Amino acid sequence: MPLARPAKLCCCQSLTVALLLAAISVTANAESPRVRVESPLKVLAPPVKAHKIALHFKRTGGIAGFHDNLTLYTNMTYAKKAPPHRRPKAAHTGKLTAEQQATLKKLLATYGKVEWSRGNAPDVADGMQEAITINGTGQKTKLDPKDPEFGQIMKLASDLLRGAK
Repeated sequence: MPLARPAKLCCCQSLTVALLLAAISVTANAESPRVRVESPLKVLAPPVKAHKIALHFKRTGGIAGFHDNLTLYTNMTYAKKAPPHRRPKAAHTGKLTAEQQATLKKLLATYGKVEWSRGNAPDVADGMQEAITINGTGQKTKLDPKDPEFGQIMKLASDLLRGAK
């Protein structure tokens, strides 16, 4: 009985086969133990430890057209996203200074899980909305603008958003 002729593969199938063969050869190579195959179609890098969000600050609207989006992480880094109308849209990241780290640690020790927001209705001309989320370990569960810590949060956010060190 003659051998069957192999079926032609479309470009997607060819790519899948090539990736699968590459995964098998990489997995078999003892020099790269960091790469693993989870399924025949997925080649995964080693898992990266995700850092928990410690504090998130968002401010939108206003006459100046704010679009501030700042996230501080438990590993004492931060990311600020560029407004959607600006280029590049990639987030800017960095490490908190020693003073900023001390402020964040104090806030996380003071507050537990807190979600706070204020602002105008979205349809108000030049209205502004602000929101703060804290994922701390402390006992306080409400954030009040009269609290001294509120001023510390606003200063920390302002410094990081302006790029001040």
